[in-house]
Amino acid sequence: MTENTFSQPQTWTRSRILFSALAARITLVLYSHIHDYIFKVNFTDIDYHVFSDAARHVWKGGSPYDRPTYRYTPALAWILLPVVNFPDFGKLLFCFCDIFVAWIMLQVLDRQELQHKKESTKNTTSENNKKICLLDDQVKLVVLFWLANPLTAIISARGNAEAIVAAAVLLTILLLQTGYWKTAALVHGALAIHLKIYPLIYLPSVFLQLSSYGKQKDFSSKFKALLFNWKGHVYLIITLSSFAAIVLFFYQIYGDTTIFRLISILYTWWKETSSCPN
Repeated sequence: MTENTFSQPQTWTRSRILFSALAARITLVLYSHIHDYIFKVNFTDIDYHVFSDAARHVWKGGSPYDRPTYRYTPALAWILLPVVNFPDFGKLLFCFCDIFVAWIMLQVLDRQELQHKKESTKNTTSENNKKICLLDDQVKLVVLFWLANPLTAIISARGNAEAIVAAAVLLTILLLQTGYWKTAALVHGALAIHLKIYPLIYLPSVFLQLSSYGKQKDFSSKFKALLFNWKGHVYLIITLSSFAAIVLFFYQIYGDTTIFRLISILYTWWKETSSCPN
């Protein structure tokens, strides 16, 4: 007599974990309608109403800045145009991006683990084995602190767009790791920095990563490594050019308002960072 398959323990594969996390977030999106109907303090983020109103203005042929408190890139309103006919589209999109962030994290860790395994075949020491075990623990931490974290789940389900920015930043890292640094530069400038200005601060780190800086002993050699880091210079040019191209594109459509909003965002970001305690 065969054993009942339902009594056998189920293996929690990565696909099941990601699907379960997505299902939990979709459940929160559905719950938001009940919460918003019953309670005075809404579950839905106030910014989501701003996004939705801006998208409706664009749908009608107007400007997203016709919504008085809209202070984001017009690209976000364009992305959320389906909200006009499907109000939960933005929340679901943010939830999918939230899961995509976790998937990218796992891909980055997988590549690191593969690299360590290659090194361990050359040098089978206990130190390399510890590194592999550490990476296995890091995968568990991704599940624990991101996928199973109620804070990240609720932020996306409420309609906060930060998951898109996080996905763009991590996608840039994954593309750099896989060697597609030109594509990474496009994603970094046209998507990550354009959606939220703070990914700009990662440019120096990427520039150094693309150089051979650190392998030299004397100062002059290190300076030459930075000066002749052609990959780094091309990366900066592509990133900043793609960012500028998107800004100019929307400037042609919405005029000076786009530039004024960009300056406002830059000023707000500078004010927030300068006011942070050391």
